[in-house]
This record gives sequence, structure tokens and C-alpha cells, in this order.
Amino acid sequence: MIHALTGLISTIGCLVAFGTALEEAPGGATPNPERTTPDPVYFEERVLPLFAANCGTSGCHGSPGSGRLLLSRPDFQGRYSAEAARKNYELALEFVSYGKPMESRLLLKPLREKDGGLPHTGKQYDFSRKSEEYALLAEWINGVELRDVAPIADAGSDRSGKRGQEIVLDGTASRERRGGSLNYRWAIEARPEGSAPLLKHADTATPSLRADRDGAYLLTLVVDNGARSSEPSTTTVVIDSAPFVALEGEEATVESGFYAVRDGEANEGKALAPAQGVSPEKPGAAAFAFTLPRQGAYRAYARIANSSDTSPSHPLQVSFDGGPPAAVPVENGPGYRILELALPPGDGRIVDDRTFARGGEVAVRGGEFQLRGEEALPARVEWTGDTTNAWLDVTLRFDPPAPGLAHASACWLGLGTAEGVVLHAGLELGRNRCLIRDAAGKVLAEQRIPLRPEQPYRLLFETKEGVPSLSVFVGESEQPVVLTAPAVAGGVMSLNAVGGVSVSAIAYKFALEPKQTVAFAADAIPNGHLPAGDYSLRFTCDSIDAPRIDQLFLTPRDLSGSSSRDREIRALYLDLLGRTPTLLERKMAYAMTREHLIERLIDSVEFYENVYELELYYYLLLDNFHPRTPQLEALPSRLLNGATDWRDATREIVISQYFNARNPGNDTFVTVILEQLLGITVQDQPALLETGKKMYDGYKASVFGKAGTSQSDLVGIVLERPEFAARFLARHYRRFVGVDPSKGDLERDSERFRTDPRSYRDLVREWLTSATYDEARQTSRAKDDFQWIRSVFVDLLGRRPNDAEFRNFRNAVQALADSRPLRSVLAKVILDSGQVPLPAEEGMQTRAFITECFDRFLGRLPTEKELAAFEKALAEPTVSPRTMVQAILSSAEYQQY
Repeated sequence: MIHALTGLISTIGCLVAFGTALEEAPGGATPNPERTTPDPVYFEERVLPLFAANCGTSGCHGSPGSGRLLLSRPDFQGRYSAEAARKNYELALEFVSYGKPMESRLLLKPLREKDGGLPHTGKQYDFSRKSEEYALLAEWINGVELRDVAPIADAGSDRSGKRGQEIVLDGTASRERRGGSLNYRWAIEARPEGSAPLLKHADTATPSLRADRDGAYLLTLVVDNGARSSEPSTTTVVIDSAPFVALEGEEATVESGFYAVRDGEANEGKALAPAQGVSPEKPGAAAFAFTLPRQGAYRAYARIANSSDTSPSHPLQVSFDGGPPAAVPVENGPGYRILELALPPGDGRIVDDRTFARGGEVAVRGGEFQLRGEEALPARVEWTGDTTNAWLDVTLRFDPPAPGLAHASACWLGLGTAEGVVLHAGLELGRNRCLIRDAAGKVLAEQRIPLRPEQPYRLLFETKEGVPSLSVFVGESEQPVVLTAPAVAGGVMSLNAVGGVSVSAIAYKFALEPKQTVAFAADAIPNGHLPAGDYSLRFTCDSIDAPRIDQLFLTPRDLSGSSSRDREIRALYLDLLGRTPTLLERKMAYAMTREHLIERLIDSVEFYENVYELELYYYLLLDNFHPRTPQLEALPSRLLNGATDWRDATREIVISQYFNARNPGNDTFVTVILEQLLGITVQDQPALLETGKKMYDGYKASVFGKAGTSQSDLVGIVLERPEFAARFLARHYRRFVGVDPSKGDLERDSERFRTDPRSYRDLVREWLTSATYDEARQTSRAKDDFQWIRSVFVDLLGRRPNDAEFRNFRNAVQALADSRPLRSVLAKVILDSGQVPLPAEEGMQTRAFITECFDRFLGRLPTEKELAAFEKALAEPTVSPRTMVQAILSSAEYQQY
């Protein structure tokens, strides 16, 4: 939590209270004459809800608050961690005289003065001696204990992994409040369709899950102490077998000298930190195990934060899969940094001294050269030499493509330089053609021919005095199809594959050199490439000042972006996830086509969490009005897995106790659902309101021609109306695309959604791959408050805000009709927090820093005019790097995307 923020939030007075939360706790309340201090369990069960509902969240006693009673706040779901509960208990004891309620300031301050209370500025919370609040506080101060209380389950943080990987869950933070033992019961509540995961040791604190499908797995943990069972706690495991790996710090296996610490990451994430006492004689060691789903050339990165501003330059060492350790240099200073880690060295050499693998899956197996690549990252093999007069002769066949992906299968023989291919000549399986095209995709020569998998093809690519030609031999035919193109300069010839291609013969020849034949005698994988399988990265440290390890990423090598590609990635993240991408997410996005990236974002839990949060805000509108039941908390995972749909999810929201509490009584409830779900102005249809109220109250009534006798029936009838589908989709279309849908498109999509509510995912995908979205993206859009808050955290700190940070920032910006002036103030709060990594002014590479800031915050490179202006400004003694960043964040361009 950024400490400077809370004073600002209190000043503008934008926090709202839950309302009283005095639900009777389970277990009997019994005085204990042997006690000398109030019961901490009674405090947690009955007193702490009063703080959560009033003192700690109203702006009076939340940090920093007023006076010495500075209470830790609950999380976004209104819950306290065990540590926060303990701190609040110890703080409350300072205002208590044990056994003497009427001498305890904790009770006297909120008690009405006419009942013997002390003067108190917090008049919004004053109660009488006949109130339940007084009785609870007096009982607690008098030493009443709660017996037979239920334990608390904690299923741990969310996990991620690959298919087939054994993922260990962590329920060790679960608590039995009287020190007894616990029994554990884990269960899989939601899984991808067709999945049959293996959950081992489900009766222990640390079971393991081995998943067999990509998607989200929702697990619940219930603990019991032999007498009472806890409420269920949930955690999500996301399986994603894309060609990169992401690991959280707490997923390491600690051998010695490391431990998991809170690192301020969103959703209370943990980092791996060196422990007290590590030294050269007693170094710490921890290992990360991971699974690569496919072979390829990879780079590894670590997201690291210094333990102090003066961490040593070489505090960590890392070894890959049992290899020799290598130093990890880290710059001094606060904040997160992205560092590249050393993987096995190698230049991609395979088979002979002239054949080099450069990307994708490349291997020699069973006497064949096998390549498998993707559109954004083709498999590529290169040969270098004088290409003025040269040729490359390849015999191949296409592997059978996956259903629906034949259009993506292609094989190209390329001509270019070390910087990239400038000319492609080859076959496109799905389009039944051979062609020659330039680097921009312009077709220079083309001929249609029937192509099919398993049919052998021989491609002979020649250059004569720089003029290229392609000869294609089909099967046993000796009459080739011949294409030619204008002369080009080169120096590198390459074999490129999208989809799977098996090559049975390769020969090449450069000017003045003899013909070379690539031999396939022995199976081989290129040096520098990693085969699919299990690996480990092991970190060691010998100093307490070693940096914290927050995340690890492995991404395919040889990825690059462009300004237009970066803008596209940035827009998709903002539209679908409500935030900008991190640097590592941008790197991973380079490995995907736009369509693949859209699919990946839509198929993420975060997408559904973002939409769910927006829907809750639309329906509930209140700060702490956030549903906390396991069923509702699991909605994003259930939506992702297809266990429910948005129509049923909306039903769960509007018949929940939270919506009912927000809209009490038949008149208010019926009015609100007709207005919010259907857009009906009830004042214009009083008869509809009256029949709706009758059905709500349990009487038989007919609404829109359908009979029902309950609140649930009423909601179900409303959700079946075509107006709901149209209103729901129009709102989401505007949210994602930025414009209103056409009347015809909305009618078509609404009917599709009514027929099959699970089509929502496909509809969103179609919206974001449409020409309308492309056209709308040509015009800049303003970031809404939610997008701006999440983005400023990602851009400055490299992470999403946690629940408390997001809530405080949201309440601040929404306290004003125009939030833009306050946005600049809140950005400065983060900049002044000391957590943002900025370069030292002395020795700073000014142009590089300016360029990095434009790329990081605006998603583009600066113009020469902008570079010159910022260079001139930074030369002034009163202008610092922080000043420059503040100027960019305050600009109109940063408020848009």
C-alpha cells in the first residue's frame, strides 16, 4: 500500500462504509474467570466486523486516520488476514481496561454522551447502552470467550502451469483459532470441458494437481477441527500450454535461506526473499521447476526487486537445469526490474557447420528434418554465403494439420540478410498455390496448384545474377511449375515453416562453392534450443541484501515488435483486461498473431474478472458491496470454463443478498431490475410494476405473458426477454469496440445470445477481429477510470494494483465529475512513493531514457522534435527524470489510447 495515498483519500472523504455487520457468530459465548485479557477469537468473530463496517473504513480510523487508533483495513472482499486481525487486536488492547467496559476508551468513544460516553468526532457511529454494539464490546472487555468456533480455510494464492505438470497447492495458512489440529478436504469445483485432472493427497495441506487440458481449474478447501467445518476457500489454477512459461515467486521449492514475503503485488502476491542469516558459509538456495510444452529457442527473464536501495551488484547466482551457476547483476535502486537470465549457450548449429536453426521447433528425427512453427514465429533454418548465384533444393511434405488450421500451413524458401528475409518463395497448403512474395507480403508471382498433406514436393529456389526463380515439382512429376521475380540482394538463404513440415532431403550451393548435402544420419536438436520437457532454474544467494524474486518468464527467442504492433497489443489489453500490458506480456504477445492474442486474452481468468468487476459496479455501485460467497467469487472461473453463462451469472448477481440489500423491498427491487436489465421506465408502465411486485411477494402473477410465484421466477422471466440480450450486448459492445453496434448487427447478435448465452465468448472475439473494431481504433479513446488506475500501476510499478490500492484510487477519482486533474495528483503520489525505478541523474543516458519512457507510457517512439525538447528540459537543473515522467503521465495523450 502506498502510504502517501491514504491521507489524500481521507482528505477528499470518498470512502463509504459497509453498514453494520453484526451477524451472530457461531459457537457459545462463555465468561472465563481465568482470563487476564479479552479473548482474541471473540474479537475476530464479533468486534472486528464492527471495525470493518465502520471505524476502519469510514475515513476516521483507517490508516493514517485520526488519533492513535489506526486500524488496518480489510481487503476488497471485506476480509482481514490473520496478521491484520492480530495487529488490530493488539492495537485495540491499548484502549481497553480489562473487565471494566465503562473505563475503556474503545467503548466510551463511540458510546453516546448521554449514556456516559466520551466526546467523539465520529458522530456517524454512536450507539446507546441498549444497543447490540454496546453488548458485544462490553462482553468482550469482560472476558467472554467464544467456544466451538469454526476454523478458517485458506486455499492460498492462484497458480499457473502447463499440461502434465504437477502443481502443488498450499493450504498451510488455514487456521484453527484455539490451537487444535485441522483436517483438510480439497475438491475440484470447476474444470475445462472434457478434463479429467488428477488431485493427489486431497486430505493434506499441500495436495498436488496434474491437469490434462488448458483452461481454469477452480479448487475449494474446507478444513475442520473435528467439531466444526470452515467456510470453503477457493483458489484457481490456470493451465496454458502456449510456448512460454510464467511462474510466481512463491512457487519455488526452498532448499535453504529463502522465504516467501508479501511484495505488494496485486492480489497479495508473494516474492521469494533471502532470509536472515544467509552468508558465504550458509548460502540460500531455491529452485523453480517448470515444463516446456514444445521444443524451441527460448530466453528467460526474472522480475526482481531490490531488498534495499543499496543492494550489491552481484547478489544472486542462477544455474539452469543443474548447469554451472552464473551471476545475475542487479542495479541499485527501488522498484521492479526485468533481467535476462543465462540459458545454455549456443548458436543454433545443427547437423553441420553451415546449418543453423533460428526459431520455432527444429529437429532431426527418424532420418528427416522436422520443422514446426507458428505465423508469428515460424520455424526457420538458415545458410549463409554469396547468394548472387546460388540455389537451395528441398524435398518435403506437409504434416496433417489440426482441424481448421490447414490455411495456416506453409513452407517458404527465403532469401535475405542477417536482419531478416526480404523474399519468400514456396507453398501455401490451405490456399492451394505456389508463389513468390516480398517482405511486405506483396505477391510478385503466383500459380494455383492442388496441394495436400503427405504428398511429396520438391522446391528448387535459384538465383542467377541475383534474379530469383522457384521451380515446384509435385510428386514424381518431372515438369515443374516455374515462377520468377525481380532481382534482389541477399546473403542468407533459409527454410521456413508454419504448421508442421517434414523434410527428407536438403541440398544447397553458393557461388564458387561445391554443392552441400545436409545429412540426417543421427537424431539431433540444435545447440541453444530446448526440447519439450521438465526443467529447473536454481537461485543461490549469500547476502540478506539479495533482491526478491517476484516472477520468472521464458519466452521464444528472436521476437521483435513495431510501433503499430505495440499500439495494437496495448489497445487489446486495455479493451479486454482493462489495463496496459507489462513489458514481459508485450514480449510474449510478439509470439502471437493478433487473432491468437485475442483468443488468449479472452480465454483468461483476468478477462472474466475484469468484466465481472464492471458488471458488479453497474449493478451495485457501492464501494464495499462486493459479493463474498464462494459461488459468486468463483463466477469468473465458472464463466471461463463454460460452467455457467452471462445470463445465469446475471441471475446470480441480482438475486443475491447483496443486490437485495442494495435494493430492499418489492417496489425498489422490481423497479431497478426492469430499469437496469430491460431499460424500462416503470413510471410509464404502472401495471407492469404492480404485477412484478405481486410475483416478488410470492403471489401468482403473469409478467410479459409468463406466470410465476417468486422473486426468482420474476428475474428469470426478465432475463429471457429480448430487451435484456440487446441491452447487455450493446453495453459490452460499446465497452470493447468503443462505438455503438449497428441495429442489424445488434439484432443478429442478440438473437444468437438469447438462443445460446455461451456464445458470448465467440461474439467478443468476432467484435475484436472485425473491420469495425479496426476502424474504431483509428480514433483515440479516453481511458475510463478503471483503465487509467490499473494502467498507471502497471506502467510505473510493473504490476497491477492490489484490491485496497484499486479501491482507494477509484474512490478518489470518482469523487469528482472530471477526474483528470486528480489523476495527475495520484500519479505523483506513486512517483513520490520511492517505489518507481528511475535512473540517477548523474551519468544518465538521456536519449535512451526519453525513448524508453515514450515506449513504456505511450506505446510509441518519440519524434526528433520531442527528443530535442525533452533533452533540453532535462539539461535544466530543476528538471529531474521524475519531472519528465510526471509530464508524460499528465499529458492528454496518456489519458487516451
